[in-house]
Amino acid sequence: MRGCFQNLLPLTRPSQNGTVVQTESTLIDAQLDRATELVEGRGDRGFSIPTAANITTQFLRALSFGDAVKDVNIELTGVNLLPLEILGDIFLQALRSADSSERDSCSAPMNLSQVCRHWRWVALSMPTLWSSLSFSFHPRRLKTWKKLVHLWIERSGEAPLSLFLSHHHHVITQILAPCLPRLSYMSVYLSLDTIYEFLSTPFTNAISLTAVDIVHHDSVRETLDRTSKFVSSLPALRRLTWHSASSPTAFLGLSLPSLTQLTLHAPVPFDLSCAFLSKCSSAVHIELHRIQGPSQLMAPVKRTILPSLEFLLIHALGDINLLAFLDRFTFPSLQTLSIRPRSALSNHQSIDNLVERSSCEIKTLCLLGPLLEAHSVINYITRLSLQSLTELHITASRILDPVIKTLTCHNSSLDVLPNLIKLVLGWCATTDGVISEMVASRWGQSSAAAACLVSVNIEFWPFELLGSYYEPGHDQDVLAFESFREHGMAISWRSSLSM
Repeated sequence: MRGCFQNLLPLTRPSQNGTVVQTESTLIDAQLDRATELVEGRGDRGFSIPTAANITTQFLRALSFGDAVKDVNIELTGVNLLPLEILGDIFLQALRSADSSERDSCSAPMNLSQVCRHWRWVALSMPTLWSSLSFSFHPRRLKTWKKLVHLWIERSGEAPLSLFLSHHHHVITQILAPCLPRLSYMSVYLSLDTIYEFLSTPFTNAISLTAVDIVHHDSVRETLDRTSKFVSSLPALRRLTWHSASSPTAFLGLSLPSLTQLTLHAPVPFDLSCAFLSKCSSAVHIELHRIQGPSQLMAPVKRTILPSLEFLLIHALGDINLLAFLDRFTFPSLQTLSIRPRSALSNHQSIDNLVERSSCEIKTLCLLGPLLEAHSVINYITRLSLQSLTELHITASRILDPVIKTLTCHNSSLDVLPNLIKLVLGWCATTDGVISEMVASRWGQSSAAAACLVSVNIEFWPFELLGSYYEPGHDQDVLAFESFREHGMAISWRSSLSM
């Protein structure tokens, strides 16, 4: 069946597509604690969820590589003693944890069905295992392909469907038409060759389609315009991800008041991005990754209130003032702000003004970009309007000692970010011992801050000598980091040379 049809779980956004049943590990653990007591009473070994899920995953991977089950040195007895509901949850978890690069073209649920009669019965009784459809169509195998797709749809029962399309054919339209009301997530790869076939599908019947990911193979204006028309026709659309090399002018002219989440990987003029965002009145999560200079002279500032927006990412493509973007909006619910400028940031007062007029508390701040200098970073983290931060991400040109020393607590009223619990620092070029001293001042019983760091991630920047780069010497820092980790802190570090 290679190249005909695959079932691939949505690894990039499993928590958002809404089609694969997600079972919280804590809930499974609680159920398994009760199940383990039964298992231990009937044999000499019990199975925790890592053991059971690992066994399932190993079988799945062995079958994906074409290995015989008898060659895998694992016992199934303990796993098969688990209640059916728990085993089904483990199947879902194992499928999510198996890397797609390790799978053969035979679909993962099929592999589970081949292990033993009991596993086949459980797999066939779980429609959600069969609810993700990935099409890789080949005309020479049309007959086999159609049978397999029909089998998948039949086994999915009435479960919401996830659809992954990298090719399109009129046969796909025929097969999917009766299932469109069940479609809730779709990822599609579009080109000028496939756009007409794709749009022949009556997606107006997709009344449950709430999330769509679109990748454009080309930048032909006709493709972008037709895709924009398709987006506007979806009655239930709430979450959209759009990738294109050219600015989707027609899309930016749409009004999508029901859209709650947008991720836009496309060059967008400053003025058009402001105008488009102003029409997203229900937005909760917005990512604009490639804002460029205005397409025309900027109109006078007219502020728009987006009452529900909690997450905003604005990354510059050209030399523009991203803080001027913030001057055009009020975000009463804003909690996370990510900024990536292409020029040195100025007018830091814009952040204070935004927080003041929005009456919001920003909890997470991400400052990214090679042109962020130490004085600019310090200007941000010392602002009174940002002292509510609990999470800070900084990736600057080079993070030097002054930035780290500003973050170091001394049990004084001058300490910054007293509520910080998570810290991510990229491109650190600091003196050995400076970072570990800062971390120690914010952790454990010796912490001088109101809250203690619980998660730290450090990337050291290599130093250059005679045109070559070398690993930085941070023996003192690393020794302290190892001690922090031994005592329970979630801390990690690496050199950018090892990336």
